[in-house]
Amino acid sequence: MTEPHVVSALRAKRAEISGYLKELEKQIRAWRASLAHIDASIKIFAPGPDPETIPPRRTYRRSGYFQKGEFSRLCLDELRKANGPVSTADLGRVDELTQV
Repeated sequence: MTEPHVVSALRAKRAEISGYLKELEKQIRAWRASLAHIDASIKIFAPGPDPETIPPRRTYRRSGYFQKGEFSRLCLDELRKANGPVSTADLGRVDELTQV
């Protein structure tokens, strides 16, 4: 009833994900230690405010699909070629814009 190759593949995938989680947990511990050191430094220089009240900043990771500014340049180029207003759905189909 059980397929050995399916179970083997699932076990390998589980081991891979488990390895990723272990590595991420190590990174989390290191980041938490760094944060604790920074909080302690803040308390030394400004003992009044609680560092926990500082809101976290959202991190930004650039996609590997486009170079910096390339996506907006491509969109603007297609908007310049269009013969009128263009919806975002139409902008996704750039080949139809230039054929009008």
